Amino acid sequence: MLARLRRYFVSGLAVFLPLALTIYLFILTLNLADGLLGKYLEPYFSQEFGFYFRGLGIIICVLIILAIGFLATNFLGRKIYAFFESLLLKLPFFR
Repeated sequence: MLARLRRYFVSGLAVFLPLALTIYLFILTLNLADGLLGKYLEPYFSQEFGFYFRGLGIIICVLIILAIGFLATNFLGRKIYAFFESLLLKLPFFR
């Protein structure tokens, strides 16, 4: 009976801890993004659009990161790819 309770406790802990840590890190990230961008975004959105909600800072952070990734992949990425391709084509084995 005690061994079964111990097994249930350890199994429950194995499921609960990663879930709790994920939620904690998400809330921490949300607070950090709102702390960094919120002080600039809140007055602007409140004045221009009449609303501001918590989490808007992280949404805008994600959109900025996606835009940078898009630019790097499509423009800068092509130049880097072409550079390394030209280097490889100069080698006799890769021709």
